[in-house]
Amino acid sequence: MIPALRTLAALSVLLIIVQARNTPLSIPLKQRITTNADLVKQTLHAVSKRTVGDYTLVPEALDAGFWYGNFDVGDSKNLSLLIDTASAAVVINPSLYCESPAGTKLNSSGQPGLSGYVTMQENGCGLTRIAYSTFEDTVSMAGLTAHNQTLAALTSVTPPDNGTITWPPHDGIVGFSGVSPGDSWFGGVPFFQSLCNEGAVNKCRFGLALGTDGTGKQILGGLDSRLFQGYMDHIPANTSREFAFIGDITINGTVVSSNQHIIPDSGTANIVAPQSELRRLFASLGVQAVEQNLPGCGPMLFGYYPCDAPPRVGLQFGNSAQSFDIEPSAFQQADNGNNNCTAILTGIAFGTEPKWIFGQAWFQGKYIDFDQSGEKLGVARLRAKSERLPH
Repeated sequence: MIPALRTLAALSVLLIIVQARNTPLSIPLKQRITTNADLVKQTLHAVSKRTVGDYTLVPEALDAGFWYGNFDVGDSKNLSLLIDTASAAVVINPSLYCESPAGTKLNSSGQPGLSGYVTMQENGCGLTRIAYSTFEDTVSMAGLTAHNQTLAALTSVTPPDNGTITWPPHDGIVGFSGVSPGDSWFGGVPFFQSLCNEGAVNKCRFGLALGTDGTGKQILGGLDSRLFQGYMDHIPANTSREFAFIGDITINGTVVSSNQHIIPDSGTANIVAPQSELRRLFASLGVQAVEQNLPGCGPMLFGYYPCDAPPRVGLQFGNSAQSFDIEPSAFQQADNGNNNCTAILTGIAFGTEPKWIFGQAWFQGKYIDFDQSGEKLGVARLRAKSERLPH
């Protein structure tokens, strides 16, 4: 999910291992399958908590293609916030933020700020325009607290048209991108960087390890090599711009489009591509390309293929010959019946800065390592569950 006012770039997360002062915490997340593609506005909160050794397990939820963690923000408890690796702000939906005694309102003028996000829906559409006031307050996740965290408390506004959304699903968003003030559109230090700055985690590094069965893990504060197999490929990444990097698009392991601008984005459900590149890709695959105009998107390019024969499309980077493909089980965006499926890839006219946004559909089956201090991104294939060491 990308902030709309600065070329912005939101997953299946089922467990969060937090390396906090030598005490790892893990938060299991529960997937909830839904056939409703509309934005779901109800909150799904933790229902139980148990401790196993050094691990604290707290059920969480996935809904409509996006993953949510449980957070306390100020005096607001158990907020279900979308985990987004391609934005940098903490955003709380209207009427949900309760300021704590430690909280401070920052914009004393009383005039709300204006910003927004794109790729808010499962098909890559969904333009959001939001109005907000800024505060500093505590933000906590799994017992880790960022103090004096800048956040945006949204105000309810009337949508300007039927295609514009005025607040995110569930209770809001926590951006995990960015390393400094200014990476967030209202100037606050991003949440994970606040944890790093305050010494709440051992290393300024987090990861997402997402299975193809709706289960997975988020790792905060280090690398968990037990979760992946083989060698982890690394590529230099721009940690202040959504961990963007340069990669090559592959078909059946062969590079077909080189030196593409890639954004890994857990806040986008599908894979969004420049239309010109995607037309060539669909033509190479024999995929039927159809352009449609949808609310919040404008012209969109979709592809249709036989459900029983998903093509192999992937990503390669650096000096490695490994191709990290979209898993066959994740290639389908929709089943239209009669062995006709909509591909997970969607084309958007990006204008002057063409880019690929690789969302949670690509994350599945992989361990994605976001190393902020090392300014690099790592990718490896997940181990089979039977091969992983017990926690």
